Amino acid sequence: LNHRLMAPLYPPLVVLTTLATDRALSAAGGERGALRRVLVGAAAVWLSLTVPLTAQVLGEAAAGHLRNDPPGGAVYSNDAPGVYHLTGIPARWGPRRHVYNSPQTIPDDITPIREARAEGAAIALVWFRHVPPYFMAATELESRLDVEPVARAADGMLYRMR
Repeated sequence: LNHRLMAPLYPPLVVLTTLATDRALSAAGGERGALRRVLVGAAAVWLSLTVPLTAQVLGEAAAGHLRNDPPGGAVYSNDAPGVYHLTGIPARWGPRRHVYNSPQTIPDDITPIREARAEGAAIALVWFRHVPPYFMAATELESRLDVEPVARAADGMLYRMR
């Protein structure tokens, strides 16, 4: 959960660095040999520093608590595709409300989750902080469902229903 938003930053940085290197080589003109060696060396150092960092960022996100200790039941989230992308665990959309929070248009997503838990199903909720407004906030989720925090990350929480 901690670094899921940083990983998309690296491919554009690689492209921008490549374009900057090409522009610098074009602008250098006559002293191409020396400049090329310096730029290739700088690119090699940059790649040697960022590739392990990228692997670490992706590894931390993918090998987080949910992946290391899967709940064995249903996983609900306010970013179901994100959970699947980071962990490989399929997730369902969690409780949501209408954008305008009108009582007549609030979907009753809580009841099926409560019924599944009453039948003995293990249920985990992965709740990210930065979400669309039609999903319940973490505090609202805690007040409406009987959940216990399992793991806390910079950009979200992992809950288990009691």
